[in-house]
Amino acid sequence: MVAGVFRIVAAWSTYVPGRGWVIFDGVVTLVLGLMIWARWPVSGLWVIGMFIGIDLIIAGWSRVMTATAVRRLPAPG
Repeated sequence: MVAGVFRIVAAWSTYVPGRGWVIFDGVVTLVLGLMIWARWPVSGLWVIGMFIGIDLIIAGWSRVMTATAVRRLPAPG
């Protein structure tokens, strides 16, 4: 949950091209953390591994999209 809040605040406070993806990543991380804290679903211990996998996929995708947005910036000078 802390990582999700940190990602949201960091992306919101600074301008980075593609920061919407970083905010989306933070929201997904925060929601997954809240779901683990609320012990949902109770049916299995596998849920933490699955949620970490989801978080890694979303984090990787947001970084790819941010890098794509940075490549489209005009050259300095």
